Amino acid sequence: MTVTGATELVATFAPPGTVATLDIDASAPLTKYDAATDGVMVLRSLLGFEGSTISTGTGTRSAAAIAIYVKDIRPKFDINGDGKVQTFTDGLLIIRYLLGLSGAPLVAGVPLSPIRPDAATIAAYIAGLTP
Repeated sequence: MTVTGATELVATFAPPGTVATLDIDASAPLTKYDAATDGVMVLRSLLGFEGSTISTGTGTRSAAAIAIYVKDIRPKFDINGDGKVQTFTDGLLIIRYLLGLSGAPLVAGVPLSPIRPDAATIAAYIAGLTP
């Protein structure tokens, strides 16, 4: 990486063995990847909420564990591949995917990048976060 001027850099390092998935609250199979719980917690974390304000309290992870988990896997939330994690692009893509949207409706109005230039590559990336 070459920096030619004032640049803000943020690095996040998850502990070894951390598996990044969108099952934020480690819930039961019926709500494992749920827009109303997991998706909302991702949005809350991207909006800057911290600690217990992120959690909806529906799964087996405690509020404290959820706060740590979302910080640890935050780089994986760069869904469109533009090098930034943003609420109204990446968070929106996560929510839409968890709601079952695909194709053009999944990416409508969201800036894409050369790394993930279309709905298919976006969906494939998110699918990797929902094993």
